[in-house]
Amino acid sequence: MAKCTYRYPEVTVISICVRKVAHLRFALLGSGLFLLLSSCSCQKSVPAPASEQYQGDTIPVEAPPANSEEQRLSPLNVSKTKPSQSDQANLSKSSPSDFSGDPLTVNLPGTCRAVEAGGAGRYLIFHLDHLRLLAIFDVSAARVTKYLPVESDDIAFTAGLEKLVVVLRDQQKIQRFDLQTHQLELTRLLNNGEVSQISMGSASAGPIFLCRGDMSVNAENFLDLQTLEPAHLKRGGSDWKFKDVNTRDCIVHASADGSVFGVARPGVASHSGYGNLIIKRNQIQEFYQDRNLGVSLPGPDGSLIYSFSGIYTNTLIKVLAENHSRAIPASLGNLYMRVRADSPNVTIHQQHDPRPLLTIPQVVPSISRRDWHKDFFVRETPQILRLHYFPDMDLLAYLPATNSQVVLHRVHLQQALDKSPLDYLLITSQPRNTAKQGDFYQYQLNAKAKQLPIQTSIEVGPEGMTITPQDTLIWQIPVAFKRETETVILSVKDATGQEVFQTWQIDIQGQQIRKNKTASSVAGKPSPLHQPEPGTHQKSTIPKATLIQPEPHQRTVNLPGSIDDLVVCGGGRYLILHLLDLHQLAVFDTNKSAVVKYIPVNSDDILFTAGADDLIILLRDRQIFERWNLKTFQRELTVASPIADRIAALVMGYDSAGPLVLFTGDDMRKMKVHFFNPETMRERKYQSQHPLRVSVEPHHVKASADGTLISYGAAGVLILEDQKVSNHPTQIPSPFVLLPSADGSVVYTPHGFMSRQMNPINRDDPRSIPIPSVQPGFYLMAKEQPQHKTKKEFYLYSKGAKTPLAQLTSVNPTLSDSERQKAPGPHVMALSKHFQYLPFENLLIQIPATKQSLILHEINLENLLKQSDQNYLFAVSHPLSAAIRGKHWISQMDVRSKQGGVKYQLEAGPECMFVSPTGLLSWQVPADFPKSRVSLILSITDSSGQQFFQTDRLRVKGPSRQIETAPQPDSSPEKTVSTQNADPVIARKPDREEPLTARKP
Repeated sequence: MAKCTYRYPEVTVISICVRKVAHLRFALLGSGLFLLLSSCSCQKSVPAPASEQYQGDTIPVEAPPANSEEQRLSPLNVSKTKPSQSDQANLSKSSPSDFSGDPLTVNLPGTCRAVEAGGAGRYLIFHLDHLRLLAIFDVSAARVTKYLPVESDDIAFTAGLEKLVVVLRDQQKIQRFDLQTHQLELTRLLNNGEVSQISMGSASAGPIFLCRGDMSVNAENFLDLQTLEPAHLKRGGSDWKFKDVNTRDCIVHASADGSVFGVARPGVASHSGYGNLIIKRNQIQEFYQDRNLGVSLPGPDGSLIYSFSGIYTNTLIKVLAENHSRAIPASLGNLYMRVRADSPNVTIHQQHDPRPLLTIPQVVPSISRRDWHKDFFVRETPQILRLHYFPDMDLLAYLPATNSQVVLHRVHLQQALDKSPLDYLLITSQPRNTAKQGDFYQYQLNAKAKQLPIQTSIEVGPEGMTITPQDTLIWQIPVAFKRETETVILSVKDATGQEVFQTWQIDIQGQQIRKNKTASSVAGKPSPLHQPEPGTHQKSTIPKATLIQPEPHQRTVNLPGSIDDLVVCGGGRYLILHLLDLHQLAVFDTNKSAVVKYIPVNSDDILFTAGADDLIILLRDRQIFERWNLKTFQRELTVASPIADRIAALVMGYDSAGPLVLFTGDDMRKMKVHFFNPETMRERKYQSQHPLRVSVEPHHVKASADGTLISYGAAGVLILEDQKVSNHPTQIPSPFVLLPSADGSVVYTPHGFMSRQMNPINRDDPRSIPIPSVQPGFYLMAKEQPQHKTKKEFYLYSKGAKTPLAQLTSVNPTLSDSERQKAPGPHVMALSKHFQYLPFENLLIQIPATKQSLILHEINLENLLKQSDQNYLFAVSHPLSAAIRGKHWISQMDVRSKQGGVKYQLEAGPECMFVSPTGLLSWQVPADFPKSRVSLILSITDSSGQQFFQTDRLRVKGPSRQIETAPQPDSSPEKTVSTQNADPVIARKPDREEPLTARKP
């Protein structure tokens, strides 16, 4: 018999070993005696095998020796080939528990009051309040590996990747412990009130979120993990309505990476609400909704929120259209669980897919729908999350309502995937989001797919970052690395082309970075523009379209982040998508149906617009303009802003060479208007009868393709002609923005159509929202159903028609209908931006409410016309936007008529311009032609007597600027709507490289 005694403050544990009988341990707590049973381990330096330790399906708890190798902790997916002093504090890689029997029940020596996860999900930490202990339960070993004494009965605690943080409320102290050594490292005093809750990401290095007083957010709510002092975070735009709510009435959960904190206030509808705090580059963004979700559980990377009522983006937009409630994220990767009321089973799903991959039977007790949220999640305050899924260990943990047990279920995921008919593509690993200067950063990607092989590539990452054929991402961080954060976008594809992304930001720590931050803070000036070196942020591989084929003429292109805003450019060939979270502009090529370039933007506060050949970016916090060439995707110009005033908005025609229009000033009701040449960034003088002071809605400024008609929200439009500008305010009160047509001849509003001078043309149902096509001649109309106001029907109209060509039944506008067209502020796109229709390509691009993908609809115009009963007559082509002096300019009209017998008559145009009986416009442009623009009016009739007028303002200019012969990203035929240097110049429809029709692998 052997006897060992462990002593803690106020706790004495007497351990008595009886060979081949049992291991009896007594905990003396005051006058009480508590008995712990465990198997014998005193004869071995390492724990006995599981077969010797555990008999049956219920095992007791054992505290291993303090120097046991099993207590070593390391980053789950990050290792370093060159160990440094900091590496000694890392957690060892977790491995699945080897136990017989399923399920396996582990008893705790007492009831727990709260549970937190740590070590990237490897650890569950239980507060045994009556014993004044924190029990650190190692999921991979299926047992408690450490009992950590605490100095108070009233505590709050949380854990990250390597640290445990404890708040002693009655002593107003906060303490930090190391999860490997279990040693107390730092203690500091707390001020400014009682802390009710504390939270941080289980795989993060901070920040720590303190909840105290009410739920108002300020700098002192977030602490730096290293110093336990206030973190240097700034508040962004505020939509926070928890200011007067007691924090004890709220429940907070953090994403594993620590980037998102979900706050929920369970209760009756009149007293409930939920919101998110998103940490981005030292700034706090706040989102709130008055709705009872019961709980707000951010996913591992913070991009999605799981709740009682469904799955949402972190900006609180619902992801799945159907009811998909009671969802719980896995500890890492893109998997989640779901529990149904009145069912004891748990289902496992892949992200964005309501279909289960597998079902785990008999996990939870059957709970009625009415009491499910009370019994399953919340027994008392603080909240206990009772289900935890660990994909890397193939384990699921359930915490029964007794709060004194852990029930482990083996999850045979791979076996289920092998039998599953679903075309799955999963990521079951999580990267580390912190590193130090000089470190060797390493991340082992784990992915599973139905259709092999799997291909991985780094789409965005720092210079020198590579990925091996074994899917190990490596990066030797320079010792003198100066940037604080680096964005990484990892693409994972299967054999069918299906693609998912894993995105994260690496926070770089080090002496040099601290010096840079201090110097910047002292100087109080914006940091200089970072000029990326060749190869930085952009790898040689170009992402291709993600093919998800729910129906033959539709597919989805997934994006690595959420779209904050977008502009059209290149005459409609490109969409520039702002991925705010990733600090990237994604260039989507409609000819290739793929993202062909990621452009880094080193700022959280940018404005951008684009024309036929140029992309203009304003880094507003630094007052710096950049011009990028859309042919070469190279930055050609970087210049300080020529305007001292704050720039609220900028715009230019997406098939034009300018001008670039800036709206400046602090008073949105009286903003100045400036016009600039985008080539030189010098101001152009436009004559106006009156000083231009307009009331602008900065997020809803829009221009026609040629840039001659510019709307500035709902207040009016500007007309630009021959270096003159005229202002035309609207006379119709409307909560919706004004949308110019592509050719600038019509302004669309929900109340009807207006001329360029804002004179009414016709009235329409205000419940209908028109959306002009990217290329001229058409518009879409979203109409509310009289019986279902929340549902809309989608119709396609030709320009000027009062009856639709067709109803687009394959398009579900409800998927994009999370916001009204007039948005309340930044980071919310108007409804019109969710639909981009390109009739020449038979393509409609829809952006769903999640803004994390593009849905490509093939709209076959020819088939629609054949099926239409409308007596239509319209043009599907138009004159080019530019004619070149000294060149022979031609343009072929393409007119569709139900009756046929089309005739053309040129009513107005320059001298020596002609139109042939087949609709071919031709003009030998004089080399000394004096005007920069000329008006064209073309009368078109058919055999039925119908007539319409095709009008345009043809731009005339000299030889186009020379384009540098830099390597181009692709060799696909370019859209020639705005081609300027062909001889002769003629419009033609580009050939699409990939048909939208679904292809089989």
